[in-house]
Amino acid sequence: FLSARIVAFNGLRCILADFQDFHDEVEAQRKLEESNALLNAACRIATIGPWEFSTESSKSYWSETVYGLHGRDPAAGMPAGDYLETYIPPQWRDRVRDNWRRALRERVSWTIEMQILREDGSRRWVRDTGEPVVAADGRVVALRGVMQDIDAERRSQELQQEANARFQRMFELTPVPMGISRAADGVFLEVNAAWQAWSGFRREDVVGKTATEMEMITPEGRAALGAFIRTAGMVNAHEACYRIRGGEERHVILSMRSVEIGSESCWLFVLHNMTETRQAQ
Repeated sequence: FLSARIVAFNGLRCILADFQDFHDEVEAQRKLEESNALLNAACRIATIGPWEFSTESSKSYWSETVYGLHGRDPAAGMPAGDYLETYIPPQWRDRVRDNWRRALRERVSWTIEMQILREDGSRRWVRDTGEPVVAADGRVVALRGVMQDIDAERRSQELQQEANARFQRMFELTPVPMGISRAADGVFLEVNAAWQAWSGFRREDVVGKTATEMEMITPEGRAALGAFIRTAGMVNAHEACYRIRGGEERHVILSMRSVEIGSESCWLFVLHNMTETRQAQ
């Protein structure tokens, strides 16, 4: 940085120049701008943005991402009126209001997953994390936080829950004996009504146990089935013999398919009773 002025020196008019080295300050500013640009890019990619509400003045702040989540044009500026009434659906208002009150009263932070109302009337799932801003004298002067778009994630979860519910209904209503067992140890995780009617065992009798523990199949029979699975990779119309409640033997055609439940490998199995056919033979 250069500054100069005209001065008199020994009867002569001279220029007094002053040079100041601002290299370090300029470099620090450049790095700060680069860091801010990187942070802004990360926020855009993650669809996450900061916000702040002042408790002592009308000064508040939304980032462009927060404006976008609410469906509001940044050029329109901060919205006027009650935020809760305008942007929070009725079923979430009490929880949001309680989070704010606790932050003001107890100086605690919060995280909540909720829906917000966009200006076009649609709803969007967000994760809102906030904290109080406490002045040196102990006063809470603002609430600040970040809001992240989790709409796609939550809607995917809802679709999965709906699919699971449909499967559960079909599983229960299917007139063919069916069940789910854990692949690692053969423990029953679920059986349908048809399986309970076929076997004579109630669901609560078998869930959490194996067919061997229930004495429905001998250890040798289970070992043979395991060897078959390891060889074929699945079970398709495999003939087997099970003992139902009371010890009576039942000949079945067993089919099994590998399924993932959560992060656990399981078997979905279906039985077709072949006892009468075998007896007729």
